[in-house]
Amino acid sequence: MRLLKSSAKKYFFLIIVVCFVLFLVTCKTPAAVIPELVIEQEPVQQELIIVELEEPPIGQPPQMGAASMEILSIDSVRAEIIITVNFDNPNVFAVPSPKITYNYLLNRHVFIRGIIENERTLNPSSVTPVSFRLFVNYTDLFRSFPALRNQNEVPSLIVLTYEFGAQGGGEIVNLEIAGVLPLR
Repeated sequence: MRLLKSSAKKYFFLIIVVCFVLFLVTCKTPAAVIPELVIEQEPVQQELIIVELEEPPIGQPPQMGAASMEILSIDSVRAEIIITVNFDNPNVFAVPSPKITYNYLLNRHVFIRGIIENERTLNPSSVTPVSFRLFVNYTDLFRSFPALRNQNEVPSLIVLTYEFGAQGGGEIVNLEIAGVLPLR
């Protein structure tokens, strides 16, 4: 009989465990028991703001300044001259170096003309030097100006011009550098 009692206890315990498991499975979890929190939002008014944008600023033209004209070498055939111009870019953005047109005058007569296509960029708010070389051939010089054969030197002038801004509609800036070219 004792066996039967022990067996009944086992069945009773087994039935209790099964009922408890069924209770847990069918029971609602605490998250499901808590009611949903509903937040009511007031309607948001949205405005559409239309802003007219101005054209981007063209900026101020770079200024040419502190220019120099130096003779690098001279011999019986030619003179080599270097011209250096400092461009001061006052803008807070970089601008391309302008195309420079030059006229080299000797004794107030144009002897050499040219265009400098410089592909440098002028850095924002800084000074950028731009240099180029000229070669004066004495044979060509005396052929063009025979009166200069008897002189030791001749007054020289280089006129630099550049245009900043829209092609044909930008601001034109000129700079002149005076010097002397030795002939002997």
